[in-house]
Amino acid sequence: MHKPFTIPADAPEGAYDFVITVNDQNGATLEEKRKINIYRAENLPVDPKLTLLSLNNNGTFFYRNGKFTEEGATLSKDDKFSAQATIDGVKGDGKMYLLLINKKLGHRPESIDQIDFDKAIVLDVYEHEGWEEGGSFSNAVFDESTFTWVRKVSQLVIGAASDNNAPEARAIDGDKAWESGSYYLGVLYKNTTYNMSYFEYLEFGIGGF
Repeated sequence: MHKPFTIPADAPEGAYDFVITVNDQNGATLEEKRKINIYRAENLPVDPKLTLLSLNNNGTFFYRNGKFTEEGATLSKDDKFSAQATIDGVKGDGKMYLLLINKKLGHRPESIDQIDFDKAIVLDVYEHEGWEEGGSFSNAVFDESTFTWVRKVSQLVIGAASDNNAPEARAIDGDKAWESGSYYLGVLYKNTTYNMSYFEYLEFGIGGF
Protein backbone atom coordinates (compact mmCIF):
# COMPACT_ATOMS: atom_id res chain seq x y z
CA MET A 1 0.00 0.00 0.00
CA HIS A 2 1.25 3.47 -0.84
CA LYS A 3 -0.63 6.43 0.61
CA PRO A 4 0.96 9.84 0.10
CA PHE A 5 -0.25 12.75 2.18
CA THR A 6 0.60 16.42 2.46
CA ILE A 7 1.60 18.00 5.74
CA PRO A 8 -0.53 21.15 6.09
CA ALA A 9 1.39 24.38 5.51
CA ASP A 10 0.16 25.70 8.87
CA ALA A 11 1.15 22.60 10.87
CA PRO A 12 2.92 23.72 14.06
CA GLU A 13 6.61 22.92 14.32
CA GLY A 14 7.59 20.33 16.89
CA ALA A 15 7.91 16.63 17.74
CA TYR A 16 5.17 14.26 16.62
CA ASP A 17 4.29 10.58 16.85
CA PHE A 18 3.78 9.06 13.39
CA VAL A 19 1.46 6.08 13.88
CA ILE A 20 0.50 3.34 11.42
CA THR A 21 -2.30 0.99 12.48
CA VAL A 22 -3.16 -2.16 10.50
CA ASN A 23 -6.36 -4.14 11.14
CA ASP A 24 -6.81 -7.53 9.45
CA GLN A 25 -10.01 -9.41 8.64
CA ASN A 26 -9.61 -11.59 11.74
CA GLY A 27 -9.76 -8.59 14.04
CA ALA A 28 -6.04 -8.52 14.86
CA THR A 29 -4.34 -5.14 15.11
CA LEU A 30 -0.73 -4.08 14.62
CA GLU A 31 0.49 -0.60 15.50
CA GLU A 32 3.88 0.91 14.63
CA LYS A 33 4.97 4.26 16.04
CA ARG A 34 7.90 6.47 15.03
CA LYS A 35 9.09 9.83 16.35
CA ILE A 36 9.32 12.60 13.73
CA ASN A 37 10.00 16.33 13.83
CA ILE A 38 8.29 18.94 11.67
CA TYR A 39 10.20 22.08 10.74
CA ARG A 40 9.46 25.02 8.56
CA ALA A 41 11.86 25.00 5.62
CA GLU A 42 13.62 28.15 6.81
CA ASN A 43 14.19 26.59 10.26
CA LEU A 44 15.71 23.26 9.22
CA PRO A 45 18.79 22.68 11.40
CA VAL A 46 20.40 20.60 8.64
CA ASP A 47 19.32 19.74 5.10
CA PRO A 48 21.49 16.87 3.84
CA LYS A 49 21.63 16.51 0.04
CA LEU A 50 23.93 14.49 -2.20
CA THR A 51 25.80 16.96 -4.40
CA LEU A 52 28.54 14.73 -5.81
CA LEU A 53 28.75 11.02 -6.58
CA SER A 54 31.61 9.62 -8.65
CA LEU A 55 32.35 5.93 -9.17
CA ASN A 56 35.77 4.79 -10.29
CA ASN A 57 36.67 1.44 -11.85
CA ASN A 58 40.28 0.40 -12.44
CA GLY A 59 41.47 4.01 -12.32
CA THR A 60 38.86 5.49 -14.67
CA PHE A 61 35.44 7.02 -14.09
CA PHE A 62 32.54 4.57 -14.18
CA TYR A 63 29.85 7.08 -13.16
CA ARG A 64 30.19 10.88 -13.03
CA ASN A 65 28.06 14.03 -13.28
CA GLY A 66 24.82 12.09 -12.95
CA LYS A 67 25.41 9.48 -15.64
CA PHE A 68 27.39 6.36 -16.44
CA THR A 69 30.37 6.78 -18.73
CA GLU A 70 28.77 4.30 -21.12
CA GLU A 71 25.26 2.93 -21.35
CA GLY A 72 24.91 -0.49 -19.77
CA ALA A 73 28.31 -0.22 -18.05
CA THR A 74 29.06 -3.13 -15.70
CA LEU A 75 31.71 -4.20 -13.22
CA SER A 76 33.55 -7.51 -13.46
CA LYS A 77 35.30 -9.85 -11.07
CA ASP A 78 38.74 -8.52 -9.99
CA ASP A 79 37.88 -4.91 -10.93
CA LYS A 80 39.15 -2.31 -8.44
CA PHE A 81 36.12 -0.22 -7.51
CA SER A 82 35.73 2.95 -5.41
CA ALA A 83 33.24 5.78 -4.90
CA GLN A 84 33.35 9.38 -3.74
CA ALA A 85 30.24 10.95 -2.25
CA THR A 86 29.71 14.48 -0.94
CA ILE A 87 26.75 15.48 1.25
CA ASP A 88 26.03 19.21 1.63
CA GLY A 89 24.07 21.02 4.33
CA VAL A 90 25.32 19.18 7.42
CA LYS A 91 26.72 20.01 10.85
CA GLY A 92 27.00 18.42 14.27
CA ASP A 93 27.62 14.66 14.14
CA GLY A 94 26.87 12.40 11.20
CA LYS A 95 27.82 9.16 9.49
CA MET A 96 27.83 7.96 5.88
CA TYR A 97 27.84 4.45 4.41
CA LEU A 98 28.48 3.47 0.80
CA LEU A 99 27.01 0.03 0.12
CA LEU A 100 26.83 -2.63 -2.59
CA ILE A 101 23.68 -4.77 -2.33
CA ASN A 102 22.57 -7.57 -4.65
CA LYS A 103 19.20 -6.50 -6.08
CA LYS A 104 17.74 -9.99 -5.66
CA LEU A 105 17.92 -9.60 -1.85
CA GLY A 106 15.28 -6.84 -1.95
CA HIS A 107 17.16 -4.81 0.64
CA ARG A 108 17.15 -1.02 0.15
CA PRO A 109 17.53 0.59 3.59
CA GLU A 110 16.60 4.26 3.86
CA SER A 111 18.60 4.89 7.04
CA ILE A 112 21.86 3.51 8.39
CA ASP A 113 19.83 2.10 11.31
CA GLN A 114 18.07 -0.21 8.84
CA ILE A 115 21.21 -1.71 7.26
CA ASP A 116 21.31 -5.51 7.38
CA PHE A 117 25.03 -6.24 7.24
CA ASP A 118 24.31 -9.86 6.32
CA LYS A 119 22.99 -8.48 3.00
CA ALA A 120 25.02 -5.31 2.45
CA ILE A 121 28.66 -5.10 1.34
CA VAL A 122 30.31 -2.00 2.83
CA LEU A 123 32.37 -0.11 0.26
CA ASP A 124 33.18 2.78 2.63
CA VAL A 125 32.10 4.24 5.98
CA TYR A 126 33.06 7.65 7.37
CA GLU A 127 31.75 10.06 9.99
CA HIS A 128 32.07 13.65 11.19
CA GLU A 129 31.83 14.95 14.75
CA GLY A 130 31.26 18.31 16.39
CA TRP A 131 30.83 20.47 13.29
CA GLU A 132 29.54 23.78 14.63
CA GLU A 133 29.12 25.36 11.19
CA GLY A 134 27.23 23.86 8.26
CA GLY A 135 29.27 22.50 5.39
CA SER A 136 30.06 19.71 2.95
CA PHE A 137 30.93 16.21 4.11
CA SER A 138 32.84 13.85 1.81
CA ASN A 139 34.54 10.49 2.20
CA ALA A 140 37.48 11.99 0.26
CA VAL A 141 39.27 14.83 2.06
CA PHE A 142 41.97 16.95 0.40
CA ASP A 143 43.97 19.65 2.22
CA GLU A 144 44.50 22.44 -0.28
CA SER A 145 46.91 24.29 2.05
CA THR A 146 49.36 21.37 2.02
CA PHE A 147 48.15 19.89 -1.27
CA THR A 148 47.90 16.44 0.30
CA TRP A 149 45.16 13.89 0.87
CA VAL A 150 43.89 13.72 4.43
CA ARG A 151 41.68 10.77 3.52
CA LYS A 152 41.35 8.85 0.28
CA VAL A 153 38.28 6.83 -0.64
CA SER A 154 38.32 3.13 0.19
CA GLN A 155 38.85 0.73 -2.70
CA LEU A 156 37.19 -2.68 -2.96
CA VAL A 157 38.13 -5.45 -5.35
CA ILE A 158 35.04 -7.06 -6.88
CA GLY A 159 35.25 -10.61 -5.58
CA ALA A 160 37.13 -9.72 -2.37
CA ALA A 161 36.76 -12.03 0.62
CA SER A 162 35.84 -9.21 3.02
CA ASP A 163 34.42 -5.68 2.81
CA ASN A 164 35.53 -2.27 4.12
CA ASN A 165 33.30 -2.06 7.17
CA ALA A 166 34.83 -0.27 10.14
CA PRO A 167 36.10 -0.80 12.73
CA GLU A 168 36.08 -4.42 11.58
CA ALA A 169 35.72 -5.78 8.04
CA ARG A 170 33.01 -8.39 7.46
CA ALA A 171 33.26 -11.52 5.35
CA ILE A 172 31.44 -11.38 2.00
CA ASP A 173 29.64 -14.69 2.19
CA GLY A 174 26.20 -16.16 2.84
CA ASP A 175 23.33 -14.16 1.34
CA LYS A 176 25.68 -11.41 0.15
CA ALA A 177 28.27 -13.71 -1.48
CA TRP A 178 29.40 -12.37 -4.85
CA GLU A 179 27.48 -13.46 -7.92
CA SER A 180 26.67 -12.12 -11.37
CA GLY A 181 23.55 -9.96 -11.52
CA SER A 182 22.14 -6.51 -10.80
CA TYR A 183 23.47 -4.60 -7.80
CA TYR A 184 22.55 -1.38 -6.01
CA LEU A 185 25.14 1.21 -5.00
CA GLY A 186 23.64 2.96 -2.00
CA VAL A 187 24.66 6.23 -0.35
CA LEU A 188 23.19 6.45 3.17
CA TYR A 189 23.78 9.35 5.55
CA LYS A 190 22.37 10.01 9.01
CA ASN A 191 22.87 13.19 11.00
CA THR A 192 22.83 11.78 14.52
CA THR A 193 22.71 15.21 16.17
CA TYR A 194 19.41 16.16 14.50
CA ASN A 195 18.11 12.65 13.65
CA MET A 196 17.78 13.39 9.92
CA SER A 197 18.66 10.93 7.15
CA TYR A 198 19.32 10.91 3.43
CA PHE A 199 19.67 8.05 0.94
CA GLU A 200 20.12 7.50 -2.79
CA TYR A 201 20.64 4.43 -4.98
CA LEU A 202 22.12 3.56 -8.37
CA GLU A 203 21.73 0.25 -10.18
CA PHE A 204 24.26 -1.53 -12.41
CA GLY A 205 25.44 -5.00 -13.27
CA ILE A 206 28.29 -7.12 -11.93
CA GLY A 207 29.56 -10.10 -13.93
CA GLY A 208 32.24 -12.75 -14.06
CA PHE A 209 31.01 -15.09 -11.30
